[in-house]
Amino acid sequence: MINTILSSYFQPVREIHWEKSLNVVYRIYYHLILFTPRYLPIITHEISRELEAIFKEVTTTKGYELFGLVIHPNHTHLILGTKPTHFIPNVVKDIRERTSFLIMGRYKDIQKQHKIKKLWSRNFGVETLGDFNIGRIENYLECPKEHQLLDEWERHFGVEKK
Repeated sequence: MINTILSSYFQPVREIHWEKSLNVVYRIYYHLILFTPRYLPIITHEISRELEAIFKEVTTTKGYELFGLVIHPNHTHLILGTKPTHFIPNVVKDIRERTSFLIMGRYKDIQKQHKIKKLWSRNFGVETLGDFNIGRIENYLECPKEHQLLDEWERHFGVEKK
């Protein structure tokens, strides 16, 4: 159940390229993992469809580029492109706040049933991606049986599976 993919989105595979701004040439990609509180499997198929649309809206509005997305019942993976002026804690905050506000506002029963106020835990995972590992991470995300990063996260933070 936990490794069940509820929704996924990947832009067509393309060559990683350099971006330009006024005086900077860059390419910055992140693999971001958001976890539900206490690792609870609260994301349903219906919620995952709404989350996918909200993730796309938030990333576009804030100037991030969403290259990939995989939603599971208790966590979500995003592959993002950012600019050098984007500070990763602010990127995470932007995405968590907007998605949590909209989903928790629409699904008030989640708050009551699980005794939580926000959709996402304060903890998150982030990995920088480069030429050599962006393809590897896409393959990893499409194969939930080989999904071991969450086990490492659980050991690190002492989280118990529900």
